[in-house]
Amino acid sequence: MSTAWMIAFLALVGIVVFLPTLHNEFIFDDRALVSNNPLLRGAGTAKEILTSGRTLRMVTFVAEHALWGMKPPGYHVTNIILHILTGLMAFLLLRKLSGRESLAFVAALIFLCHPLTTEAVASIANRKESLHSLFSLVAIYAYLKGEKQRWYYLLAFVAFVMALTSKEVAIAVPVLMVVVDWLFREKNLWMVLRKRGWFLAAIALPVVAAVVYRFRGVPLSDVVRIDVYGDISYFNIILTTLYRVPDYLRLALLPIRLSADYHTAIVHSFLSLKVLLGAICIAGLVLGGILLRRRQPLVALGLLWIFATWLPVSNLVPTAYFLAERYFYFPLLGVTLIAAAGWEAWRKSPRFSSFAHAGLILIVIVLSSLTIQRDREWRSEYQLWQSTLRYQPDNPKAHYYFANALRERGLYQDAVSHFKRAVAIKPDFIWAWVNLGNLYTLGRDFESAIPTYRKVLELDPNQPVPHNNLGCAYYNMGKVDSARVHYQKAIELNSEYGEAWNNIGVALFDAGRPDSAIYYFYRAIQSSPTWPEPYQRIIQCLIQTNDLENAVVALDRYLALPYIPDRAAREEQRRKILSVIESRKAGRQKQLQAGSSQPDTGD
Repeated sequence: MSTAWMIAFLALVGIVVFLPTLHNEFIFDDRALVSNNPLLRGAGTAKEILTSGRTLRMVTFVAEHALWGMKPPGYHVTNIILHILTGLMAFLLLRKLSGRESLAFVAALIFLCHPLTTEAVASIANRKESLHSLFSLVAIYAYLKGEKQRWYYLLAFVAFVMALTSKEVAIAVPVLMVVVDWLFREKNLWMVLRKRGWFLAAIALPVVAAVVYRFRGVPLSDVVRIDVYGDISYFNIILTTLYRVPDYLRLALLPIRLSADYHTAIVHSFLSLKVLLGAICIAGLVLGGILLRRRQPLVALGLLWIFATWLPVSNLVPTAYFLAERYFYFPLLGVTLIAAAGWEAWRKSPRFSSFAHAGLILIVIVLSSLTIQRDREWRSEYQLWQSTLRYQPDNPKAHYYFANALRERGLYQDAVSHFKRAVAIKPDFIWAWVNLGNLYTLGRDFESAIPTYRKVLELDPNQPVPHNNLGCAYYNMGKVDSARVHYQKAIELNSEYGEAWNNIGVALFDAGRPDSAIYYFYRAIQSSPTWPEPYQRIIQCLIQTNDLENAVVALDRYLALPYIPDRAAREEQRRKILSVIESRKAGRQKQLQAGSSQPDTGD
């Protein structure tokens, strides 16, 4: 098969395997970053977009929003293209390193259809994985080409910066450059540093900048802590990380029972068999890469690739997860490289060579089928968390998110059951308690809502949200004074809590005090400038107090928002108010004219 046909076939496989994602909705983090992101609705400046974190990803979202608005298929097309380009770039890099097209082709093929890549492709928010992987591969490829044409070093530098602005874990790229040099071009590390140390020093500058940016304003003590599972020591974080290492390798080799979230209990002992196995796996990756350097440089590269690209997400610097499929997107290339090397050895074996191609076809068919099935599980929030609970019935986060999905479908009783299950498994799960209280409030079961919110305040008395929501429950019960106490407490805990400011304004308006309510609605706008409700309330207050001129000003500000639900009705309201103002002006003018035309009846 020619190179062109290989590239075409790889692209075709990527398209076929991930085509089902075009039917997928915005789910999970997609909502915060895309569908509900005010930066994409014209509410953000260029500076806010460029400093929003993972800059390149956000730039792609802005560009796509300009092309197809909030239609998910367009965003999924981009994800598929990025995944295919990453696979093709891996093919070109491995072909250059090995000089063997068939090996590079097999490694890229397995990568493109592997189920473990699904989270990075099916989730629009996780585009950061394919973006940083693509530009990291470009940077390494250009670095190798720079030996003969030095302008490639500039391309390598630019690509590396692009990778860093996609996701900070691209700091592994300089390490990969050194590893590739050491395995395929130089006799020892000293020669690598002597010949190309100047370039490695140059690309260290954006690495330092990325680290400073990532932890800007964060105290050093917080860098080595994780609060997802409570206040735990750094030693326990490392133990738990080692505990999960075998699971990463299992998912790469046997990608079944995949999950959107892997609940992990904190490990406290190094004597756990799985922790020891994790430590052995890490040592095996490093020592295997060193020992196999001369005899099997490609296998050595695969082993060291896995280690170097997994290390930034390994909780060496604590992250939010101990195991996440997307974290293994880039390391997976090391696994597929080793698999391709194994397949090539199989193909060259006199005894088994006749089965090599049939075996490869079978592997690709199985992997592709599993990936297509996984695509469908990412179709909606409901399907994603339903599938997660199928394999992890005791995962509190899965119950929590599935309950939210049920609530969106109007299945409130089922949602209550899953929120209760979440807090039964994890009694300190604050947001599951909060949302359970919200459902009780929605069903006007205030007698159940109030103790639920009080439970949250027992767990954390400094949480503003349960105070605000408790205020709403009291207000709906007619206990206005109690409601205002909790609204005020919420504001004391968070002076920028727009919803609490708004709720105080609503209470004053309903009490017949629109003049006093306006101040609180304006404070709500200061905290949440693009939230429509306080604007609507201000307009209502101004109309009730007969201040029509300022009502028009408020309407103009409201209509200038990037997204409002009732634009046509508000434009019509504005026209009517202007008509009333003009009518009043005309009436006053007539009165003045009538007054000036009266005869002088003085003595």
